[in-house]
Amino acid sequence: MAFFPYVTAFGVSVLLAWFLQDMAHHIHLVDTPCARKKHNGAIPLVGGIAMFAGFIAASFVLDIPLSGYKTLFAGSALLVAVGILDDLHELSARARLVAQVVAALFMALWGKVCLHSLGFIVGDIDVSLGVMSVPFTVFCVVALINSFNLIDGLDGVAGSLALFAALTVGVIALINGYVINGVLLLSLAAAIGGFLIFNLRFPWQPHARVFMGDSGSLMLGFGLAGCSVLIVRDALLLPGASHAAAAMTVPLAWAVQFGDLGMVFITRLR
Repeated sequence: MAFFPYVTAFGVSVLLAWFLQDMAHHIHLVDTPCARKKHNGAIPLVGGIAMFAGFIAASFVLDIPLSGYKTLFAGSALLVAVGILDDLHELSARARLVAQVVAALFMALWGKVCLHSLGFIVGDIDVSLGVMSVPFTVFCVVALINSFNLIDGLDGVAGSLALFAALTVGVIALINGYVINGVLLLSLAAAIGGFLIFNLRFPWQPHARVFMGDSGSLMLGFGLAGCSVLIVRDALLLPGASHAAAAMTVPLAWAVQFGDLGMVFITRLR
């Protein structure tokens, strides 16, 4: 029964990613080739919906209290909705950014999920963020959301990186006793795994049959960022080398995404 939430997340994600493909074509929720998109044919943009549904379904069968995570679910739902609208009607970059900031503020202010310090990164001095706690947290969350959005360009890349990050941070959470965070992240990893069945290339599948779309990249970035902030925040508040190691290790899971974001930023400035 301990694996039931993960099986649920995986199963719901697989079923919806398969079932929603025909509907996506009917409502034009598809990604068509253009000058900067070289794939073949119209690909359904339903991966984000499938992963979010799998993640939510797993949370329903978890036998642990989740009231402290309501802002995480609410913010994810908001960004999934905004992502679907963007996939259908091509929203402006400003509108997407406003939605991301609102979701991050929702989490930081209502859910009280924010970083209060950077730990002992300067010798024996605990670097407190003070009044910059909320702005810094919002900046980090929005940056991570956009790093996933920008890296989603090739079959399986964004999903595989998200799977690696969810598994890595989830295991770190469980090892250090952050059970709820760990179980939620592993449930999200299972949902991502269900999506990747349709997004990765296999000998019997020469190209992706489903894309995650903006609904998927926005939701994954926000969900992973929210859980990571919770883990780092709690780890910095607790004494002990293991908690300090957790606080330092979690950001390393995002090295590829943040590196890619930096390169895109520099390239566009040039």
